[in-house]
Amino acid sequence: MNKLYLFARTTLPVLTLLLFSTLAKADAVVTNTNASGAGSLAEAITTCNTTPGADVISFAIPGTGPFTIDLTTALPVISGPLFIDGYSQSGAIAGSISGRTILININGSGLPGGSDVFTISSPDVSIAGLAVYSSPRYAVNMLQGANNVHIWGNYFGTNASGTATGLGNGSAAIVSNLGNFGANFNQGVIIGIGNDGINDADDINEGNLIVASGGGEGDGITLWNTRTSTVAGNIIGLNKNADATTGFGNARNGILITVQASGNTIGTNGNGASDALEGNIIGFSGQRGIVVLQSDDNIIAGNLIGLGLADVPAANTQQGIYLLNSSGTRIGTDGLGDNSAEGNTICFNGIGGILVSSESFGGFDGDCNDNVIAGNAIGTNQAATLNGGNLGYGIYFARSNPGYTVNNNLVGSNYDGLGDPDERNLIHNNTGNGIATDGSVDAVSLVNNQFSANSFANNGGLGIDLGNNSVTINDDGDGDVGPNGYFNAPVITSVQLTGSNDLVIEGFSRPNSVIEFYIADAGPNQPAGFLKDFGEGQTLIVRVQDDGSLDVPDENIGGTGTYDGTMEGSGAGGTRSEAAFRFTIPSFLFPAGATINASTRITALAFASATTPSSTSEFSGVATIVVTPVTLLDFSAQLNNKNVLVKWRTTNEVNNSHFEVLKSTDGSLYTSIGTVLPQSGTVNEYSFLDAGITAPVNYYRLKQVDIDGRSTLSKILSVRADLGTLVAKATPNPFSSFLNLSYQLKRTEPLRLRLFNLAGVPLRTYTLKGAAGVNTMQLTDLDNLPKGVYILELSGEQLQFRQQLIKQ
Repeated sequence: MNKLYLFARTTLPVLTLLLFSTLAKADAVVTNTNASGAGSLAEAITTCNTTPGADVISFAIPGTGPFTIDLTTALPVISGPLFIDGYSQSGAIAGSISGRTILININGSGLPGGSDVFTISSPDVSIAGLAVYSSPRYAVNMLQGANNVHIWGNYFGTNASGTATGLGNGSAAIVSNLGNFGANFNQGVIIGIGNDGINDADDINEGNLIVASGGGEGDGITLWNTRTSTVAGNIIGLNKNADATTGFGNARNGILITVQASGNTIGTNGNGASDALEGNIIGFSGQRGIVVLQSDDNIIAGNLIGLGLADVPAANTQQGIYLLNSSGTRIGTDGLGDNSAEGNTICFNGIGGILVSSESFGGFDGDCNDNVIAGNAIGTNQAATLNGGNLGYGIYFARSNPGYTVNNNLVGSNYDGLGDPDERNLIHNNTGNGIATDGSVDAVSLVNNQFSANSFANNGGLGIDLGNNSVTINDDGDGDVGPNGYFNAPVITSVQLTGSNDLVIEGFSRPNSVIEFYIADAGPNQPAGFLKDFGEGQTLIVRVQDDGSLDVPDENIGGTGTYDGTMEGSGAGGTRSEAAFRFTIPSFLFPAGATINASTRITALAFASATTPSSTSEFSGVATIVVTPVTLLDFSAQLNNKNVLVKWRTTNEVNNSHFEVLKSTDGSLYTSIGTVLPQSGTVNEYSFLDAGITAPVNYYRLKQVDIDGRSTLSKILSVRADLGTLVAKATPNPFSSFLNLSYQLKRTEPLRLRLFNLAGVPLRTYTLKGAAGVNTMQLTDLDNLPKGVYILELSGEQLQFRQQLIKQ
């Protein structure tokens, strides 16, 4: 922080002129409202320019004020470190934007065309406590070299009342380093709250009111090739109460970050000090709320864009945020620190919420890659209680400039374990689709854009629309050219809720893809010509992976199958062959507060990789949950002399037609080897003998069939007839939520099974009664164990067995 800013924080009106004169090496006092001459502001700037060191200009104009300095000639360029302190005028009071008292008006309407009110060429300049308006061009023009400038506690584009209209500055309120490129950048500029990490009462005094800029540029604030700077705690485009609906705004954009302006923070830095005060309120812009053009690695966090305080609508005419030819921007939270303050709220805007684009723009071209959009409310507030939909899309990805890319952008959570739940975006109430993209792009552009863990509910639209052309039909092999390669969406063929309230979901996806299952929005969202609703995922249930294990393992390891357009819900596209999945999601993984029952609608999306940004699909067709009529208590198998005895126990049997015992010798293709009819008890015990097995490894699962023909599949048991000299074996290894344990005994005896961590602490203990022959059991209570290495120990009179296992 520059020394003048620190000094400024001590120079509130309670200090006397005597104190000013003792603190500064040379001071000047403004004693009248003349445009020039002795005692004028112009003369004070000239005096301070000629004296070395950091100077202070204070005000002591006789009377009660407010006072207006009507300029007729341009003020001298500020060429040395200086603090212009409007709050030094007797009766002026620093405070919040709505609560302060400003007594010094500076009216630029009498200046020649093309003039600015303040022009700064020096570092270490602070300006506070003024109302600056009606400049022919800029209220404050920071030239190249104006580093560490702090503009705080002012009104721009209105007078000291904070509510007067028709007083806008001709081009912009504040501009930094206009027209300079490359190494000729400004840095350390602060407009509003200083983000200095000091959480004290002064922070609320520092925001500026910036309204009604028009003419050429027409932006509230422009940072051109300005770096490591901050715009925080300002009201831009509304009156001082942030509730006006007429006569305010800026002709073009609220904030323009442009041409090599990097490392800037627009809003809060999330460091825990005054975060709730640091967001800007931006509305009523003639074009966009915030524009970032050919400028990388900036942060936009904690702002209200398109609405004022108390959720008052303040629509910007076009998008809330426009990222153009810019990379590495973070919009929202980084998952670290004070995540609750970092999300932007983007509502009521006239074309859409956020536009991310690479376009040809006057030579200021570039990629638009590696941007992160996380933790924002787009079309609603952070509590999801406001219907503040933007007209059109929530987020749009576009690329119209050949040779440039819009790749590797992330919307939502990065799943790095740091603040992941806070990284979801609420994309609600928008009149168009939640996320949409351009359609006609080449194979290397508009790819690997990942949309993960967000909440969608957009008036019956699509949650994700690749190509902005309604639902994209899956194709066999998925070899498309287009946005995100038109990555095939999952196909859900069955969703069942078991008697123990576990959710069993079956279907198809691209091999090894990551799948996110959601509770769908209320809909309806059935596109014309399609057979199903194609959902918007409103509440994330779980993230899984085909043939892998993230939160829940796939029970169809290596399984493949085919589906057609009817099963997909498109009614077209022929037959597609893809990986078959089956996931059993235990109820303890359901999101807090979520209700999952027979009327719940389920949808899903998929993306290619769990570890790197990867192309995300559209949402699948919606499937409705079917409640299964039987609760399976346990399921086991025992090998004895080439015979396998399959046993299971059930309860809560309602409308149960029968059981089928399914068998496979390759773990993929299952056939029915027997039918067992239901019993009528409270707890029922069943068994089936598979006699004379010949395969070294045999897989069994149970199919329970309802009276209406619906069915539920159990988890898979593997029975090994090839143990040979091995007395026991646990699979799979690595494991996720369950283990199959096979062991061989010569005679029946009790056993003890224990699972240890590497420190030797027993985490699970089981007492077993093993029978002669090969026994198989399943351990299903391992979900909550952390990832790592474990030791499984099985002990009895006949065997002592230990195996190292990895949980992933």
